[in-house]
This record gives sequence, C-alpha cells and structure tokens, in this order.
Amino acid sequence: MPHPPPATLLLPSDSPSLLIFPSHLLSFPHSLSPPSSSFSPSSLSPSQIGPWRPPDFLGAKHFVEQWSTTTHVRYRVQYTRRLVDVFFTHLNVDYKLSYNFKEMMGNMTVERENDLTTFTISLRYPPRYWRRNTQIVYTSKLKKTTGGWERITMIPLTEEDAVKPKLKEPILPMARPDSVKIGVWTTLRISFASQPRQMALFDKEMQKAAEYNLVPRDPSKMKPTIKVTLASDLPRPLDHLNRLEYNFDFSVLYLLESVISYNLIDEHNLDQEFYSTIQALDASVVCGILDLIALNKKRVWEPLRAFRNIWDKMELKVCQPRKIPNHCAMLRKVIVTPSTLFIEPPNLETTNRVVRHYQDHADRFIRVQFMDEGFNRVGAARSKKTNEPIYVIGKCLFFS
Repeated sequence: MPHPPPATLLLPSDSPSLLIFPSHLLSFPHSLSPPSSSFSPSSLSPSQIGPWRPPDFLGAKHFVEQWSTTTHVRYRVQYTRRLVDVFFTHLNVDYKLSYNFKEMMGNMTVERENDLTTFTISLRYPPRYWRRNTQIVYTSKLKKTTGGWERITMIPLTEEDAVKPKLKEPILPMARPDSVKIGVWTTLRISFASQPRQMALFDKEMQKAAEYNLVPRDPSKMKPTIKVTLASDLPRPLDHLNRLEYNFDFSVLYLLESVISYNLIDEHNLDQEFYSTIQALDASVVCGILDLIALNKKRVWEPLRAFRNIWDKMELKVCQPRKIPNHCAMLRKVIVTPSTLFIEPPNLETTNRVVRHYQDHADRFIRVQFMDEGFNRVGAARSKKTNEPIYVIGKCLFFS
C-alpha cells in the first residue's frame, strides 16, 4: 500500500469531549480467510485518515478492500454522546457516517508503523449515512437555518450513477451495482499520517480513547497484523442472481441468503466447490447445517470445512424435523433497513387467523419489518426531509 500523505490533526481546545482527526484514507474491507491469516468480517471496509475504503473478509486478519476515498476524510469522537462520526467527500458531495460505541465488535485494531497509524473498526451492523444538503431549512421560533444533513440509502460510485432511487424499484438481497455497498460493508479502515510535532498530541488522545476501551492500552499490541488485498485482484464472487442459476431448492437458497445477509458467511469465501457440494447434498441436510450456523451466530471463515465438521459431529441429527404445536408454524421474516435487508431463518411463531386459515400453505407467508440501522426504531428528526429518504423503501413495498 502506498504511503499516504500527511494529514493535519484538528483538536478543538474548547471541546474536551470532542476529538477530530483528519485522515488521508478511508476504506471498506471484507474479510476472506481463516483467523490464521490476517483480518476479519465482511461489510464496510477499512479507512485511513484522508482516504476511506471498505474491505471484505477473507479471514480473521485478511481483508479485501472494496472501495476507498482520500478526499476530506475526518474522524470525530464525541465521548459524551458515545458517538463516532467519519466525514468524507465523494463526487464533490459531503458525506458522513456515524455509529455508537456499543455497535463496535470489541476494541478496534490499531496498527502503527513509523508515522502511520491505522484503525480497523468492525461493526455489528451497517452505520448510518448522511449527506449534506444545502436545501434543507430548519425553522424555529427564533430563527431559520439553511443547510444540514439528511439520511441517505445509497452512495453512487460515479456521477452517471448519481440518480435518485425510483419509487417502484424492486428490492433485492444484494446491493445495486452502481452504488457503494453501504449495507454490506461493516468494517472501516482509517489511516492517519501524523507529522512528528503532532505525535505527542495524537498519543495523548489515544490514551483517552483507551480509557473508553476504544483502542488497546498496550502499545506493544499496535504492530501491523492485517493483510489487505484489492478486490480487483480477486475473482468476482457470485451474487444472488448467480446463485439462482444453480436451481437450489427454495429452502436451501433462502437459508443461504439468510446467513450471507447476516455476514455469517461472506460471498468471497464461497467457491465453486462449495456450491457444487451443497447442490449434490439432500436439501434437508443443507438446511439443517445452515440453520445451525444461523443459530450459532458466529462468523464462518471456511464454509465447506464447517459443513463437514457439523456433519461429522451430528450426522443425520441435523435434518431431524422439529415438533410444531398446532397453534404455531415455522414462519419466515425479513427485516428491511435503510441500507439493506436481513433475511431471518424460519422461526417457530404463534399463528394468527389468516395463517391458520391457510395452514397447508403456511410456509408461503413472510413477515416484513421496517427498522433503522442497528435494528432500532426510526426516530423523529428536526426536519421532515432529514429522514425522508429512508422511507423510500417502505413506500416502494407498499405502493408498488
């Protein structure tokens, strides 16, 4: 990776609870290989102060860099609110993403080499994204304010892709090809290149961050440990439309998309051998194993090996049918968020009058729930335009 240009460190003296670092690189990585290699999960990507990029996971310490930016990247920590904001500019538009401390999966990984410090942050769910809109007007009894941040559901890759989403555009279990995959990349990698005179101030703020368990307290744990591979250097993984060509049983395809949507298995870890294997297996066996992976809720780095280990341990027990009471049914559910959708595995739930009336076709019902990022309720906003874009998905489903 080329050495990034130095970034300026901004630290407002009048706000001791607020920390702002300009970065030269922000990226989104995905993880690909087993924990013995270099880094972990798949979703957003790593970032460096200046540029920002999203990686995928090949392994616990091996990331695939999906996208990055180096324009006006800043990293802000608001300790009193337990909130982190990352600002960046793309296609001459200002954006920011935000996440709470509690949404982090453990401490961030900090790597330091000479004057370059890199944060790798793994999140449980996609962060919230905002775009600066100079047309928004806030009106109060005392004054009228123009300009502000509005929630967004997509970031275009190019200027030609910068079009508003259509109201009746179908929702698929995969990101739009012409946009940044903000709903899939849940790992950020941010690099800071501090000048020598700034290192003392940077180290002081690192110690403060350690008090909030954001970074390691021991400097010896800040050695480079993560490997990053460009997505362009790897074969393109199969997406949902490609998997349809295998003509999997619907239950198999549904559960496979479920574990992928929850980042329990990453598409980069699924190769031709895996797809051919589950195609040859009995559908009940595949569904039983995928259901166990979903219930375990732990990242699987080598899916084919995980399948073999589960089969060696449980054998035919994986496909034993569950006993379902008369007043219950195995129902499917999809959770729709502003950036993506999460496919829930079939769950035992109490039926209602409609499902009982069509009990012979209960497996054809699905429940849909609309939530904000992090499975939170969509809250109120200062302006009706602030959260308006995130309701487009709901309008699409209800009125299409």
